[in-house]
Amino acid sequence: MTLRECRLNEAGWEAILLNPVFKNLESLSISEGYRECYVNPEFIERFVRALDCPNLRQLHLGSTPVGDRIEFLLDPAVLPNVLVAGFIDTRASAEMLKRIVAVRPRFIVLD
Repeated sequence: MTLRECRLNEAGWEAILLNPVFKNLESLSISEGYRECYVNPEFIERFVRALDCPNLRQLHLGSTPVGDRIEFLLDPAVLPNVLVAGFIDTRASAEMLKRIVAVRPRFIVLD
């Protein structure tokens, strides 16, 4: 599933992606764009932690303001089956990306 240039508020994200219909997602790509960003980094963390998608293997957060809030991915209980993650234009530091790869060696980080 690809959500590009989304202009959803927090209620919209929850209504769509926390719906049980999407439980079997294998790939999720979210690209908001900075100009129309309605979701703050704290919400992105809460949202990803709440995802109940056991088949999710790929997660891409492009052009989102998550930055170093991706630190939540240091917790191996968060999205344990994700193998590939992309953080292009998320303002995440190189140091944070290195820490994530060190803790989750099977995790491929694309930046």
